[in-house]
Amino acid sequence: MRKMIGIVGEGPTDYMVIKEVIDHITGEANEYRRLQPEPDMAGRFGNGWKGVWKWCETNSGVLDKVLHEVTPQIDLLVIQMDADVSRKEREVHCLCGSVGCEAREVSHPLRCAKVTEGQCPVILPCSMHVQDAGGYEEHLRELIRQWLGICANNEDVLITIPCDSTDAWIVAAYQDCDDVEKIENPWESVIAR
Repeated sequence: MRKMIGIVGEGPTDYMVIKEVIDHITGEANEYRRLQPEPDMAGRFGNGWKGVWKWCETNSGVLDKVLHEVTPQIDLLVIQMDADVSRKEREVHCLCGSVGCEAREVSHPLRCAKVTEGQCPVILPCSMHVQDAGGYEEHLRELIRQWLGICANNEDVLITIPCDSTDAWIVAAYQDCDDVEKIENPWESVIAR
């Protein structure tokens, strides 16, 4: 049965890949609404992983309305963030407890002056998270749930974390590679070659 699917993702290419994957899995030509990034890419939240974070936090209090009271009604909300964010970005580790930082009590990680000034005390790889695709995925999945204010069993929301980026899904579809989920930077290390 054809569904209305809302997608919150890092970029327009991710949106296109996610649509194709869902249609392939379901065997249907579903209908889609790109909620994030917005079509002009400079919209209210910006693009990339920071835009996903901002969208989730901003809409957490109205998530039920987003899913059930807009027209057309959204049957499924897909939230996508690449696992490489956990591997590379200090801000997503700010609140995990692996670091003591007085700034985290007074400043949102995305607006922290310590990050912009290059003085963030977060050390990567983070000692609190397993440094592999599964650990990165679990870390980001829990963060997204926290940002959205949802429990783990919300059936209207699908959180998808590609093992490094959606580029890994392209590699998996077109290359005969072992352990595709362990490839870091799949665009540079496989696709571009």
